[in-house]
Amino acid sequence: LILFTTRIGAATIEVMNESYFFKIVKEEYANEISFFRNAPSISYIIAPLLAVSILFLIPSFKYLFFVLSAVLLVGFFNVLRLRDVK
Repeated sequence: LILFTTRIGAATIEVMNESYFFKIVKEEYANEISFFRNAPSISYIIAPLLAVSILFLIPSFKYLFFVLSAVLLVGFFNVLRLRDVK
């Protein structure tokens, strides 16, 4: 039940993410639209590189989770600044 609920939440967030983006971006900004479409693919490259570099500097998974929590906090505060566009 918990896994099913999290999948529904993730699907809802994905739809809300796209609808908010296309409310803000006009059709003249093709570069932003292409970056928005490619950003998940880029994250598959950047995230492991960042994790490996952190593990080379400090070889402990404990600190890797601290860095992940800092990244998530920055993202959370950015989400709080969003305003609804009608």
